Amino acid sequence: MVALVTGASGFVGSHVLDALLAQGQAVRALVHHPAAAEELRDKGVEVQVGDVREAHILTQAASGVEVVYHCAAAVGPAFSPREIHDIGLSGARHVLEAVRQAGAGRAVLLTSVTVLGTRHLDPASEDMPCQRSGDASADVKIEIEALAHEYEQRHGVDVTILRPGLIY
Repeated sequence: MVALVTGASGFVGSHVLDALLAQGQAVRALVHHPAAAEELRDKGVEVQVGDVREAHILTQAASGVEVVYHCAAAVGPAFSPREIHDIGLSGARHVLEAVRQAGAGRAVLLTSVTVLGTRHLDPASEDMPCQRSGDASADVKIEIEALAHEYEQRHGVDVTILRPGLIY
């Protein structure tokens, strides 16, 4: 089985990649910055450099993989709210479309518990409705989840959504 990890040089993506390697999985990585590629290649990872906002990059990277772990995201003050939205939503769309075109495989999308808003979340459940908070990073994840459900219902794409609480 070959797994693709987008954002493989980022905090979460690098940990996902290392866990897959530790399990003996064949891993392909998509990274945005060429400088990150060499270290991953030294680990035995097949690396593709590109931007998740470019559909053809995701189509190439996802070719022949059984699962895509989509960890790429625009995070932090270096990005404008518009960039956070565009990178998040177009990246997810291109991952889902690549899996749909392949006709097989699974997309694992990383969102966040922040899709539930800033209200008290004890006890939180998957049945709670999403609630916009005005935070670009949180709000785009609501759109990503809606898009994922659409791809699942319309196109039969196998999607798993993970909502971690706090990553540090």
